[in-house]
Amino acid sequence: MVNEVTTAAHERLLAVAETGDVDGAFALLHGWLDAGWTPSRILSEAVVPAQQEVGARWQRNEWTIAKEHTATAVVDALVGVLGLRAAEQPWTRPNRDPVLVVCAEGEWHTLSARLVTEGLRAEGWPVRLLGGSVPASHLAHSAAEGTWTAAVVCCAVPMFLPGARRTTAVLRAAGIPVLVTGRGFGGDDRRAEAVGADGWAPDLATGLEVLGDWERVPPPLAGAPVPPDEVEELASVAGSVAEAAYAELAVAWPALGRLPSAARQRTREDFGYLLQFLEATVLTGDERILRDYVDWLATVLGSRGVPDDVVSITLASVQRALPTGLRHAHDALLSVRDR
Repeated sequence: MVNEVTTAAHERLLAVAETGDVDGAFALLHGWLDAGWTPSRILSEAVVPAQQEVGARWQRNEWTIAKEHTATAVVDALVGVLGLRAAEQPWTRPNRDPVLVVCAEGEWHTLSARLVTEGLRAEGWPVRLLGGSVPASHLAHSAAEGTWTAAVVCCAVPMFLPGARRTTAVLRAAGIPVLVTGRGFGGDDRRAEAVGADGWAPDLATGLEVLGDWERVPPPLAGAPVPPDEVEELASVAGSVAEAAYAELAVAWPALGRLPSAARQRTREDFGYLLQFLEATVLTGDERILRDYVDWLATVLGSRGVPDDVVSITLASVQRALPTGLRHAHDALLSVRDR
């Protein structure tokens, strides 16, 4: 007979999170702990996949934003209690230098940083969590306030990879090796290398291993790669490109003008997001960033009744509005449009 505690842990957490049942989530947590699960296992097998499914259900229009936020609040509360349990355990290495955990500049999805923080604390690491989107100039002050084994930079959404590069540069300038993690960095180390990080961790277990290695032998802080020149230019023209592309979409798709003002405003924001993903694509040379975002956008819009050709019209309008000298950006857009 399969132990009930180990059966689809993330599905059981998702079921109580959906209804806002915080007490139910706490009961699950205590059950897992009583069964001998480590905090790291709870995070990797229950919390992370449950939270990923929360986002996926909103994307497919199965959940409202209110339900998504309700579920996230339950997961966040569970992580807090898990952190309290970690505080009850004696440090295995009380004299080790702490780890600095921060979200990439621009990134306000802080749950991933909290997961990292509690996972590290559960394994005996002292941690300072700086939270979401710390401006680079302010981060420099925090970096100078102590001696750190390393910094962990979290990025959940690839559009904030340019911010991750700025965050990483400030930390490394302070002599702190940087480990990056989060879904925004994808499934290999390509994006991590592009932002100048010293290491990449796809999961908590890998991150713990890397930090242990760095504690014994700090990595040499080699020079960071120089980003393509057009990254800065693309960022500077993004606002005007978005406005021009939106105006073209309004002509090509007259139904846009009949949408409620809030929906039209979200459409304007979508153009801005598209250009941020394009900037991240140019920065890293990884066209999967733009492709995955376009696929995500098509799913979101399609599940809400928007005609399929609106996405292709959007891409074409952005392409026409881009300055011709932005070769990498044009190539990335063509690659996605030609699929």
